Amino acid sequence: MIAADDHLRAAARRALLEANGRHGSRTWMQAGGSSMWPLIAPGDWIRVDGCRAPQVGDVVVVAVGSRLVAHRLVERHGAGRRALLITKGDAEAWADAPLPARAALGVVGAVRHEREGRASSVGLTGRPARALARLSRAAGRRTTPARDAARALPRPLRSPVLSALGGLASLPVELSAAALLVGARVLPDARKEVNHTWRPTRAPRSS
Repeated sequence: MIAADDHLRAAARRALLEANGRHGSRTWMQAGGSSMWPLIAPGDWIRVDGCRAPQVGDVVVVAVGSRLVAHRLVERHGAGRRALLITKGDAEAWADAPLPARAALGVVGAVRHEREGRASSVGLTGRPARALARLSRAAGRRTTPARDAARALPRPLRSPVLSALGGLASLPVELSAAALLVGARVLPDARKEVNHTWRPTRAPRSS
């Protein structure tokens, strides 16, 4: 979720994103909350890109009341402005309530762990993002019947059971996202080592 100290600041940020959407601009905003951990941690900076219809797998910034929320799009029903979007935080147990496509204010195209740090798009686009969306949606669906049954339990039991189910639903997605991050950091170094070790050399010319 994007941090906002008050309704006025949230309204200003929403107006900025709406303007970006009309002009296809980009803006950086600081994230708050841990619903998209580990790809987006509290305090990270996210680049919100406007003027692009969100696809399944994208992390979409949507307006929910006076709040701005950045969650992954796990399902899309319909087309155009009449489409319904179903989003879900990678670290959340279950999907959010459906929202109309017009609620989408932009797509997260990159993340920085520091304001002036290196930007990364790992897990935000392409096949990895779509795979995370499918895994996230499936994990939430599998635990939904158990969640609904747990809500009928006496109050002392309800909270710990729901908490445990939530952890089971979000764990596969969090582990997969963490593996993507580790792979993105390790593989470039491994490629450099391989290139350095196995770089072909020319045989010396005979005199």
